[in-house]
Amino acid sequence: MPFGIKNAPSHYQRMMNTIFPTELSEGWLIIYDDDIIICSYSWSLHLERLARVLQKASEVNMKISLKKCNFGFKELKALGHIVSGLSLGIDRNKVAEVLLKPIPQNKKEMISFLEFASYYRHHLKDFAILAKLLYRICDQQTVFEMTQERIEAYEKIRKALTEAPLLLMPDRNIPLKWFIDVCGDGLGAAIHQVQIIDDKPTEGPTHCGIYEYLRMPFGIKNAPSHYQRIMNTIFPTELSEGWLIIYIDDIIICSDSWSLHLERLERVLHKFAEVNMKISLKKCNFGFEELKALGHIVSGLILVIDKNKVVAVLHKPIPQNKKEMISFLGFSSHYSQHLKDFAILAKLLYRICDQQTVFEITQERIEAYEKIGKALTEAPLLLMPDWNIPLKWFIDVCGDGLGEALHQVQIIDDKPTEGPVCYISRQIKPTEARYGESKMECLCLVWALEKLHYYVDGSIFEVITDCNAVKSLLNM
Repeated sequence: MPFGIKNAPSHYQRMMNTIFPTELSEGWLIIYDDDIIICSYSWSLHLERLARVLQKASEVNMKISLKKCNFGFKELKALGHIVSGLSLGIDRNKVAEVLLKPIPQNKKEMISFLEFASYYRHHLKDFAILAKLLYRICDQQTVFEMTQERIEAYEKIRKALTEAPLLLMPDRNIPLKWFIDVCGDGLGAAIHQVQIIDDKPTEGPTHCGIYEYLRMPFGIKNAPSHYQRIMNTIFPTELSEGWLIIYIDDIIICSDSWSLHLERLERVLHKFAEVNMKISLKKCNFGFEELKALGHIVSGLILVIDKNKVVAVLHKPIPQNKKEMISFLGFSSHYSQHLKDFAILAKLLYRICDQQTVFEITQERIEAYEKIGKALTEAPLLLMPDWNIPLKWFIDVCGDGLGEALHQVQIIDDKPTEGPVCYISRQIKPTEARYGESKMECLCLVWALEKLHYYVDGSIFEVITDCNAVKSLLNM
């Protein structure tokens, strides 16, 4: 496969992810297209991992250009930066090449310079404020003119790029110190790390005297994020291996076999015991092939709406004001990937939530509400995509919106079965309403590719549409 083919980068990335799935999940191997980085804490471990990667590359008959390789370095150049285990710095050679050029003489050159500088904006204090004058002359309605004030702004950015400080790699066990500043031109913020200091215990007055929590209670402002950080600190290896999922106090252990599941469960429980954390057995489910999580029923094969969550909402009467309607639409949109043409169904209901519109429930809106309720109760199972099987992509356009359905044929119970993987939809914007039918179909496909790129990037898929104009995209 040569360079220059349109889908070559995404196809190559998917292939590398397939060759090194374990190494990537363990977190010590980083692959970005044809750049491969191996990270280790010791020289012996590094040699072991290097041998492992080279062995796999040899097995699939891949060649490595030794001229482009750097072995055993404590820091390296990657994507315009110099990276080490302690800091992140700008690659001065990249900066020097750009700064040797003369001051931009037109909008195209200025936009190119600003894009380059903004790539390093996390190294530059108050970059947006410095670049404000330069961004203004890039506007289509503004005449390009380099005044003395703009030249000074350009020089300040050049100087900031050459003198940019090293950024520290954050230590998750040390609190961050955040400096914020406001001026007439914009907002600025910076984060620094400081040593840990002891805080006062959580306590409060009650009718029985002062009550002090010995364990973190609910209701504290930063409790969820603090608890999530603790869990990430306790289980770094398990999370990097990909079989442990933690969302605040919900813990999910995934395994391919019963024996492996018991081994992983014991490993997690043992770590809990080491840090003196308690588990509520009443809320635990052990050894299930499917489970309830975030309003869904999840298994290794399918994703389903939790009907109990839906029934509780649909038993309520029809919303009588904007607040209730917004609440219903927010709940329904959480399941929009299960609902075909959800945006089109909900169009009439979204309209009466506008601040400028009087809330009035008409017969037409009641029917739209009931259609969404019916769609929620009859929503199909969504298949978990198999990346080794081609996808089918159905696209359709009507006067009210765009709709797409991603399908796949999988072997279920020894029979080939076609089912949906995901649905997406949206309403048509006022400017798009003037498009012709062919242009609208092309818009639908392009929007869907951008929206669901994580499904199709590097995958084989077939587009199914009733419009021949979409075929013209293959020739672009």
